[in-house]
Amino acid sequence: MKKSEKITANVEAAPAPTPTPISIPTPAPLPTPTSRPLLTIHISRRVVKRIALLLVALLIILGLARFFHFHNWGLSPEQIQQQQVSALVQKVSALILLPVGDTPIVATVSDAASLKSQQSFYQNASNGDVLMIYTQAQRAILYRPSVNKIINVGPIYINQNGTTQESATTDTSKATSTPSHK
Repeated sequence: MKKSEKITANVEAAPAPTPTPISIPTPAPLPTPTSRPLLTIHISRRVVKRIALLLVALLIILGLARFFHFHNWGLSPEQIQQQQVSALVQKVSALILLPVGDTPIVATVSDAASLKSQQSFYQNASNGDVLMIYTQAQRAILYRPSVNKIINVGPIYINQNGTTQESATTDTSKATSTPSHK
């Protein structure tokens, strides 16, 4: 064969494949409101009312319990004061050993600047500090509730007329007194 000769062949073209139709399944029909659910719970209105009534009663009882807890109804001012002093003694006793069998006289510092100028015991005092005076143990404790710390502890001296003084010459006129009695 020479380069100039052309090769011709009789080739038959294959027929193009015909597309086969694809069948897509149709989705199941959505449930209609008339179809039944798988699980049905029948609760009568009577039961629902009872449950609602019990819940309301429980809420009322809890609310009243909280109200009476915070308002101390039925307690005299002396009893409320004793509770406050007992709570204070419990807090301070976690920080320092307190005298046993002696109930403190409690006062709140209201003018710390004046007390600082009169007595060195109050040098680190600030308004709102609590002064606890134990007369039998002859001890005074200055406590700061805001940081739960004892600021100062010192001896007290009782005069012949029964007045109490811390460190010989303390004036507690600038403190609000809340004495407690058993």
